[in-house]
Amino acid sequence: MQQLLSEDLLQELQIDKLPQEQQDATLERIGAILFESVMLRAADALPEGKQEEFAALLDSEKGNDPDALMDYLRNAMENFDELVGEEVLRFKAESKRFLNATEQGLGMNE
Repeated sequence: MQQLLSEDLLQELQIDKLPQEQQDATLERIGAILFESVMLRAADALPEGKQEEFAALLDSEKGNDPDALMDYLRNAMENFDELVGEEVLRFKAESKRFLNATEQGLGMNE
């Protein structure tokens, strides 16, 4: 999931201004948030038969393997990559709104 987080996201959310260690930790948290969001949305979008297969995968030893879960969903859904892109855009928009509101609340945009 972290490869989906582009340089522009680092700049837009001002993560690039943090020390490298904090950048890495922040990107890891963002990746986890996006992964969870994608999993929830994709699970709801799967046809019923595929939902059962996905539930079985989650209950198997591969259920803790993010790559296996992403591979399954990518193969089970024609529009999976589009769904991921939408979730990344949604996260960016929400994060930018929060960042702007925080800056305004702190008087940083004056």
